[in-house]
Amino acid sequence: MKQESEILDLLIQKTGATPIQATPQELEEQNEIAEFKMKSEKDRVEVRDKLTRVRREEELLRLARGEVPAA
Repeated sequence: MKQESEILDLLIQKTGATPIQATPQELEEQNEIAEFKMKSEKDRVEVRDKLTRVRREEELLRLARGEVPAA
């Protein structure tokens, strides 16, 4: 399988396109998106951990009350 850069090089070669540089505004937007993605992943992990702890605590409370665990 060809790498993305090889495919891009072939496309540029066949179409005669000329690569352009990103503007400072576009670079800033890319950085903001990357930061947002990192924060989103961190938040997902925190929410998943909290949910796991809450579910485990609820299960322990059910067991302490003598309820039958859900299958």
